[in-house]
Amino acid sequence: ENESLHGTQLFVQGGELAISLPVDLLFPPGKARVSEEGAQALYVLGGALGRIKNRIEVAGHAEPGLAEKATVWEMSLARAVNVAAILENVG
Repeated sequence: ENESLHGTQLFVQGGELAISLPVDLLFPPGKARVSEEGAQALYVLGGALGRIKNRIEVAGHAEPGLAEKATVWEMSLARAVNVAAILENVG
């Protein structure tokens, strides 16, 4: 219902709940740093997840050819680390 999470999808994957946020919400093309709009969405999501005591895993993705001076794997990892840091900061 929160507009800042527009386009977010929830689905069950391997018996676990997966939350997928649109890449264009979180990152400018070819960048690993979370956009301000993406950070707002993560703060909203983090607030809800902070009340759940389950373990949370973060996976990042990058499109081939858009990664700036980095391999797709490096960009994916950097994105995941940046998202995880924001969620950890929220609690």
